[in-house]
Amino acid sequence: MDLFSQDSTPTIRGFAELAEAGNKKGVIDYLRALSQTEFNQEVLVAGFSMIGFHHGKSKVIEHVVNQMN
Repeated sequence: MDLFSQDSTPTIRGFAELAEAGNKKGVIDYLRALSQTEFNQEVLVAGFSMIGFHHGKSKVIEHVVNQMN
């Protein structure tokens, strides 16, 4: 039995990996599921700028996604 099959693809686990892969839909889905504190931490650690949450979560997500190539 081969537990580490070469057919398996790596699982993307965080915002930085999704952004690096250019997966905009994945980024949107991932960020929607986060609390504001988790959102801030993930986005800022990855080096993206943010606008204030007073604009609404959807607008903040749009701003972050627009920074992706």
